[in-house]
Amino acid sequence: MKAEEKKITSIPQAIGLFMIFKALFYRNSLEGVQFPESTFYSFVQFSENTGFYLFLCGGIALCLSQKFIFYYLAYFSCFFTLFGAIYAIQPNRINTTMLISFVTAHILLCMVLYWSQTMIKKILTKQKELRLKD
Repeated sequence: MKAEEKKITSIPQAIGLFMIFKALFYRNSLEGVQFPESTFYSFVQFSENTGFYLFLCGGIALCLSQKFIFYYLAYFSCFFTLFGAIYAIQPNRINTTMLISFVTAHILLCMVLYWSQTMIKKILTKQKELRLKD
């Protein structure tokens, strides 16, 4: 495997580590916040509680495996937390700067992960073609 290929295949592992640290850093970040009774805020609370496990499991899976099913788990985790927007939404107050930075970071994470997924698919296709020629 070439050095460039090794770099590309290490991107999902780096994203996996980021997801693990994100899960640990933002765990219970909405603790103590009183939400009014509504379906949306119920989803925000559920998403924050479940997002920890999704990001932790997705991050560990990306670090340990090259299977593309784990990429989709990472995409789902980002989508489930509204691309990080749930961490900036609080009753009667929305921190716009925090909202923009979280959403941008999660969208960039998905874009880089998708790019690395397509590049790894190309690498695997080339390797398969070389094995068939031999």
